[in-house]
Amino acid sequence: MKIAVLMTCYDRVQTTLRCLERLRKACAKVDDATFDIWLVDDASPDSTGEKVKAAFPEVNVIRSGGNLFWCKGMRLAWDEAVKSAGDDPYDFYLWLNDDAMLKENAIANLFTDYREHGGMIAGKFSTDESETDASFGMSGGWMNGNLVLVPREVYEEIGPIFDGYRHGYGDIDYGLMASRAGFGPYLSTSFSGVCPAQPERYRMQEGKPLLVRIKLLFDPKGYNMHDAVLFRFRNWGVGMAILCVCHMVLKTLFCR
Repeated sequence: MKIAVLMTCYDRVQTTLRCLERLRKACAKVDDATFDIWLVDDASPDSTGEKVKAAFPEVNVIRSGGNLFWCKGMRLAWDEAVKSAGDDPYDFYLWLNDDAMLKENAIANLFTDYREHGGMIAGKFSTDESETDASFGMSGGWMNGNLVLVPREVYEEIGPIFDGYRHGYGDIDYGLMASRAGFGPYLSTSFSGVCPAQPERYRMQEGKPLLVRIKLLFDPKGYNMHDAVLFRFRNWGVGMAILCVCHMVLKTLFCR
């Protein structure tokens, strides 16, 4: 099997290096497979790309000019992997967030689930090593993009991640596209590793002054109205997009 690992990173070099070390061990547990790693460094001030290349020379580091955030960074990594493969395409594409710390059997377990279900497999993560609380994977049928195995047939049917999003919703959107095309997604049977939960986006504005709430409304890593509205428009149409705008503006103005 020929597998492209797709990653994007920004300004947290030690986290990225730890992730790559875990990834190397997880790749070694998959038989009869070769892995190419495609990592976008989105103009990190801490020179993440240079430090990754020094520690892991096999990684294909793609340097960008900044402001790609997660979705556009992952799309760039995907496009570069496809272009490099040419007439010998990859069999699988593996999304990986650099704050996801993989267990050694994480990728091998994804392939076990793939052989059972087919389609796309999303890795399930816990908040800590105890594996008592899940943090990422699938929630209400919506897929998180921390670790996702995308077979070539999925890519050929629905294409790469939509790069109209800036930071959020690209993974959920792709999961819904895969579902409509009959490719799952399915949640991994076992935990894939540890990835701490993040604050819920809709609670980010609580207790903040109005000017801060307005800034968060347009911040790609904040309340992120652009991506939220685009996501609803793409999946449910104009009416739902308008309702989303109204809800987010009212919450911004009157949230306490």
